[in-house]
Amino acid sequence: TPYIIERWFAGGYIIQVNKGSILGRLGRRAAATANWILARGLAHAVASDAHSSVVRTPRMGQLRDHLATHYSPDYAHILLEHNPLCILKNEPVLSAD
Repeated sequence: TPYIIERWFAGGYIIQVNKGSILGRLGRRAAATANWILARGLAHAVASDAHSSVVRTPRMGQLRDHLATHYSPDYAHILLEHNPLCILKNEPVLSAD
């Protein structure tokens, strides 16, 4: 169940969600779980899981629009830009709350 994510989040783990899961490309169950995590503000970052320039691409425009529309532009910025940069710099990440 996705409820273990709440414990990981509370324990300070960085939670990353897959673009394909959010957009429903990996099935309804994956989409429901990804959106459950996002709706509760439990995600710190979103990644593309890019495999090539054709399949599971690194393009994130559609995802940014989805996040901005269904959650908020600020949350999209945190997930796609702010927190990934913090992770690379080994700095603290922001949560959505």
